[in-house]
Amino acid sequence: MRDVEPPDSDRMEVFDQNADMISIIISHHDEAFVGLDVHVLHPREELAEYARLSREHGVKLELETWNTGSIWNLRYLIENGLLDPRISRRCSLAGPAGAGVRRPSRGICSDAASFL
Repeated sequence: MRDVEPPDSDRMEVFDQNADMISIIISHHDEAFVGLDVHVLHPREELAEYARLSREHGVKLELETWNTGSIWNLRYLIENGLLDPRISRRCSLAGPAGAGVRRPSRGICSDAASFL
């Protein structure tokens, strides 16, 4: 794995303060809001660092699932022992970004979990 920079100070503070949970997008972060356009790649090395910090500080990860690439990243983290398979995930496939799914079926998040 490549070396990765630690999370920025705002994100690191969540771990340092031993918060209950931190939310992270586990794939490409591509969102557009009024006055804000976010386009950031979150490589697996960065996700592995979040998993390490989660274990070290006891902060749970809420893993935002915006597209099917997120599911592959989840599988990678679990199969490499970096993430406990009992995870908290938020399926966000119907938002103004992500995969652009217009009206997901009721079971799409459950179906996505079956890939793990």
